[in-house]
Order: sequence, then structure tokens, then C-alpha cells
Amino acid sequence: MVLRWLRIGDKSMARDREQLRRWRIRYILNVTPPRTEGGVANFFEKDGDFEYLRIPLRDIQAERLLPVLPSAVAFLERARVRDDGGVLVHCNEGKSRSCAVV
Repeated sequence: MVLRWLRIGDKSMARDREQLRRWRIRYILNVTPPRTEGGVANFFEKDGDFEYLRIPLRDIQAERLLPVLPSAVAFLERARVRDDGGVLVHCNEGKSRSCAVV
């Protein structure tokens, strides 16, 4: 847990519905490319329990982070202000892209 309402994780956390419920996660920021390009799925996107935003970053050193930060910050700020559930920010392994966005 980074803050009371914010967690950083990996793809296994993003697909564990019971853990997401225990943590009161309502918003999921997926920091991976589309699934067709090797990214992680938005596992529960169709059932409406979670609000998703995908920031399509690849795990390479040359990836440009600055252009995507405004949309990530807006998503996080909206979740913080609404205060109706927590946020999980995840990438594949939960140690580079997700941390960089937070």
C-alpha cells in the first residue's frame, strides 16, 4: 500500500477479484500495452465492478512517460476525490511502469 487508497501491484493482483474486493479497489490503472501487443488484460472490464484506464507503456528504457502522465494523474485524482474505493496501479511485474506512473 502506497497510501490508504492506493496500491501498486502486478498482473496476479489485477486478476484476484477476492483480494481486490478485500482492499476495496474500485479503480484499476493498467500500465501495459494492449493485450494484442503483449499487455495484461483488463480482467473484469465487462462486469462493471471496476473502472479501468489503460496507459499503454512498454517495459523498455526508451519509453516516454511524460506524455501519458496527465491522463494517469487525472484518473488517480478523480478516484481520490470520489473516495468510493481504492486504486490498483499495475503493470506486468509491479516494479517499474506502475511505480513510475505513481
